[in-house]
Amino acid sequence: MVYHYSMKKNVVLFVSACLLMVSCFSMVDITPRPQVEKTVSGTDISQNAVPQIAVILPNKNNPDDPVSKDVMIGVNRLAHEFNGVIEGTAETVEFGKKVTFRIFQTDGGSDYEAAQMISSEIAGFGLQAFDLVIGAGYQYGLPFYYLNEMQGIKQFIVLDMISSFSISNILEVVFDVGEAAFIAGAVAAERFSGESLGVIGDLDHELINTGFVEPFIDGVEYMDYLLGTYTDVIVKYPDDFNNNREIYRLAAGLYKNGVKCIYQVTAAGDITDAAINNNGWLIGCNLDQGLEAALHDQPYKHILTSTQKKWGNGIYLVCREYLTTGNLPKTIQTVGLKEDCVDVSINPYNTPVLGSQADTIRELKEAIITGNLESASIKVKADRKDIWKSLTKKPPSDALTITVDEPVMSPGIPEHYGPILRKAIFTGLINSGSYNVIDREQVNRLLTEIRFSMEGIADDSRQLEIGRLAAAQAVVFVSLEQVGEEFSLDCKLVDVETGLSLGAARNSYPDFENALNSIGLLLATMGE
Repeated sequence: MVYHYSMKKNVVLFVSACLLMVSCFSMVDITPRPQVEKTVSGTDISQNAVPQIAVILPNKNNPDDPVSKDVMIGVNRLAHEFNGVIEGTAETVEFGKKVTFRIFQTDGGSDYEAAQMISSEIAGFGLQAFDLVIGAGYQYGLPFYYLNEMQGIKQFIVLDMISSFSISNILEVVFDVGEAAFIAGAVAAERFSGESLGVIGDLDHELINTGFVEPFIDGVEYMDYLLGTYTDVIVKYPDDFNNNREIYRLAAGLYKNGVKCIYQVTAAGDITDAAINNNGWLIGCNLDQGLEAALHDQPYKHILTSTQKKWGNGIYLVCREYLTTGNLPKTIQTVGLKEDCVDVSINPYNTPVLGSQADTIRELKEAIITGNLESASIKVKADRKDIWKSLTKKPPSDALTITVDEPVMSPGIPEHYGPILRKAIFTGLINSGSYNVIDREQVNRLLTEIRFSMEGIADDSRQLEIGRLAAAQAVVFVSLEQVGEEFSLDCKLVDVETGLSLGAARNSYPDFENALNSIGLLLATMGE
């Protein structure tokens, strides 16, 4: 499995200050995430006889905003459970008088100007009279920071945010989408096994990459392992943050170049148009995009599924603790699959589209939540076994058993090219059917076990010794050099017993992507 990053960067000052929250992150660990320790202040922050909670929604000019509707489901649930009243809506909803929820509305938006406008709006709401102020979205992070300096509000909660500043009375609730992105990648690789997939993100930033892109790729690799397939993932970012026209161009280009399905890690909606216009597939992000489209009589059958944040469940969990104990935790609260605050969408409209893949989603969710993904990985369904047999070439009886060394790269080449290149070589060797290739995880474990005894030994010698311990007969050494725009790739097959070269191949390519795409041919010449 190979993935390619476009090396486009975006310089958006507001993003570095506040919009790091746009995607709520966590490196997917593929084990249940331990619960965040909830450190409470030890004092009752409610000074009112009846707790007063303000909820601010970004739907002033969009009453049909799906995030706001989801948040209101959580608010209604709280009001019902704690005998409260909801005010500020078209119709007051009353279950009792023990807690008051007051709904406020502002404009939406995610840039610096929107933050200033939202700050001006909420400054006039008289929020200092409330015990708790909740903002439904990361766009309230910076306005709450400003408001905190001006007004003596006791406690803020911002949903879907993690920031670089830390303020004791602003609680950040993070939706950990990584596990859902992993499942989405596995589902895409199962549906389009051996094809090309795409990911388009708002910007090339750590939170986007670790929260969405890398877990998605991990899921693709996991399913490739189950099926014995090789799936290419191409990752693209626009030069201009959230530029609909450029994002459409990127998506249309991917579809025209053979990409079957794109994971939309961006708020821009033009990927949907690109999918429809090019008969492509789409995996949505943050909302159940297929359900939203179907409910609004828009095309939805091109949307396979979505990685979904359940805003209503998030607000319910945090507020329930406050209304039960009178306290809020001081630390960032991370919620995900286990808390039912993140999901991979299955709805009445995409169920026929998913078919048996709905079962795949359910199985992987259960395996991740219970911590049994490793054992689940060997439960290959009968039809998958047939696919494995048809796609896997059996090496001849006298085939060499080999392993692959970590690539050596010349200065200036991005570090992440190394793992990409190694995976491509590894997969190319397996697909060639010419060698018995030792699993890289086995080699990594051996490396850890013998590292203490190998200090001071030259790199090639160390790898040859690892090869012997792993029962490999030969090791493939790889080097990558860059001169100008051109890349030179050198592969050498070395006997672990004698240290003699058994074969070598070298070629130059106009760019890194061409080098990756030509690895199969290069490896074939190495063995000649």
